Amino acid sequence: MYTRILHPIKLISFFLIASTVNASESLLIDDFEYNEIPVVRPNHDVSQHTRYLWGHSPSDIYGNQRPGRAYVTSDQAHDGTNSLAGEVDNNMNTFVQYYPYDEDKFEWRYMHEQIAHQTGEDNWQFDTYNRLKFWVKLDPKQATTHEKQTNFHFGTYIRSTSGPRKDLEDHNRHYYHYYNLEATGEWHQVIVDFHPSHIRSADGGLDQGVLEYPTGESGMNYFDLMTRFYIQIRAELSSYPATNYFDGFELYYDPNPENIDQVYSLSGVYVPNTEQIIVAWKRRKDQNNLAHEVRYSYNSIHVTGWENAKTLSNSTVMPQGISGYNGMKFKTTTDLLEDFNNPASVFIGIKPTNSSSFREIEIPLGSIIRPKKINDLFIE
Repeated sequence: MYTRILHPIKLISFFLIASTVNASESLLIDDFEYNEIPVVRPNHDVSQHTRYLWGHSPSDIYGNQRPGRAYVTSDQAHDGTNSLAGEVDNNMNTFVQYYPYDEDKFEWRYMHEQIAHQTGEDNWQFDTYNRLKFWVKLDPKQATTHEKQTNFHFGTYIRSTSGPRKDLEDHNRHYYHYYNLEATGEWHQVIVDFHPSHIRSADGGLDQGVLEYPTGESGMNYFDLMTRFYIQIRAELSSYPATNYFDGFELYYDPNPENIDQVYSLSGVYVPNTEQIIVAWKRRKDQNNLAHEVRYSYNSIHVTGWENAKTLSNSTVMPQGISGYNGMKFKTTTDLLEDFNNPASVFIGIKPTNSSSFREIEIPLGSIIRPKKINDLFIE
């Protein structure tokens, strides 16, 4: 087991990036500020992806082969100096997983148990975290998918407190969160909420709604009961090899009354070379004709109010598909933003036209040079 010692400068950097999150209501899952991925199954062959906390699956859920590997690298980083690389050599695309297995007991840990095991500190607050966020930089050879579709899956497994610990889920609680990311060459922010896009074996056109308490257990929300998760990139690659990078996996509590029923699977990115801002999300699958309005502000719209946020000529976004083809996307450039004066970030709000509530995402613009994180010190 490892004890993680955090340098004060590292904490400052982390909370500048997530400035709206209270330190006591956020928790780092992993930032990869170490040299080698922790081993969770030491008796397994070193070539097996199931030996490590983070690994690259050799095949997807359909049995398709996915030759590749996952490793810590300093080639790219969103925060600090390292990130997780998912590299593929041929045939398919990245499929990396978080594998919280306890080989001593031959059982699956909950994510909160694995974090405590790795850090030596149990700081988890139950029924608190309502968002999971991470950053991803796609290989430039990834194809762009039509906005109504998806090319990026975040798969989760949920187990009730009474479920058998030898299983990573119970009662078919395997959920998928779908996204649509473009290979911009920049770090996309990906936000996972309580609204999955799909449940294994369910009708793809059926909206699953908000599953804050998927097992119905009081005080045990979606993230409290999560075990394994994985990331599957489904866009085609124009050539091989290809490498996708991941960084800054964290949980946090968003206190705002956000509309995750109608706006979910939210992501965003700023592309300095083109000054472009791209925000993508999913709408309810049973609202095929409902427009969404987009506004922006240089302060949180939850604080300043929707009526005070600014609009653009393309602020109305209409669905481009029906049912399960429920992707939505908004694009603009900073030269179109009113009163733009090199801010640290811009806040994008998304509100269905039949709703009084909205979602918000903060897009960092890179104006503030934040201190780099000092590498974690691990003591074995």
